[in-house]
Amino acid sequence: MPVIAEAQILKGRKVVDAYRASHAQLYLGSWNKDIPAQHTPLLEKLVLDAEVDGFISIKPDFISRKDEILATFFDASEELNMKQLGFKDRKDFERRAKPEDWAKLEEMWK
Repeated sequence: MPVIAEAQILKGRKVVDAYRASHAQLYLGSWNKDIPAQHTPLLEKLVLDAEVDGFISIKPDFISRKDEILATFFDASEELNMKQLGFKDRKDFERRAKPEDWAKLEEMWK
């Protein structure tokens, strides 16, 4: 996994939070036939914003790019959470974490 700066991850979290808020607003009422068409631009904006922030993919199609970009972002974000809990990296966390550390990790930003 590429090294990703904390500032990139924190900015990416804001992008994901904005997407989640927009998504929640879209689905606030009852489902209607326009929702899928309205959802697509939200998802495209999320991926574009993540790419601008340095989470990139060379995959040719949108779905593959989206999946790779979001997987890279969420992996980096979880590792940042582990570091914020006082661990060196993911391997250190998996080696030394106690059940309460895993519980704390579950409560952190996802």
